[in-house]
Amino acid sequence: PCTRPQERLQDLPEILTTVQGQQQQQRVIHLIDRPKAGQSSVFAGEPGLRLSDPDVYALDVLSSRLNGFGGVLFDDLRTREGLAYSVSAGWDTPVDHTGLFVAAAETGQPARFIQSLTRVLASTREQQLTADELSKAKAGLLNSFVFNFASSYSQLQRTMVYQLLGLPQDFLFEYRDRVEAVTPEQIVQAAARHLHPEKEVVVVVGDAAVVGPQLKEAGFFVQPLKPKSAA
Repeated sequence: PCTRPQERLQDLPEILTTVQGQQQQQRVIHLIDRPKAGQSSVFAGEPGLRLSDPDVYALDVLSSRLNGFGGVLFDDLRTREGLAYSVSAGWDTPVDHTGLFVAAAETGQPARFIQSLTRVLASTREQQLTADELSKAKAGLLNSFVFNFASSYSQLQRTMVYQLLGLPQDFLFEYRDRVEAVTPEQIVQAAARHLHPEKEVVVVVGDAAVVGPQLKEAGFFVQPLKPKSAA
């Protein structure tokens, strides 16, 4: 027999309380099912900062330290732990609105990867770069500086973009000088203000029948997520 709406909804507060309690005790992982997927895509993110934020320079140096061949993510998560073939993390810094911090990877072990990624990112809020690590991170970030002057076209393009965005024409030189002045202490302080890996939203795209149990066994609360179909 059909039940009245009130009867169907009477347990809703209890259900919501249970779910909220689980979420408070466990980290939530949003899982999008992709049946038979051999690898899982993992995305972790949180609100970032604008280009005008003074922490941009320190965090760009940190991004340089995290990424690429020989970066912390490559060395720890790929080489030492074998958890991902490709992994990256960093901030985008729009001029007119707050950007995002996003970490992404392809992995066959999403549960372990999320745990290790959280550990590595959290360590940047406490462990200062050595003088050699800082020098290499800055060099990696500034090596592309010369390409802004490689041709008349690149210089014209830069002038037009800066004009459209309302940036001063000497912004590139100011950016270079501010990056060169970044200290290990500034990186740790900026990371502490803007990086919260334990609270980031995490989305995993993979075979739910395989990945779901792994995530639950690792102590995560799995929330199925079904994207809306494109119109």
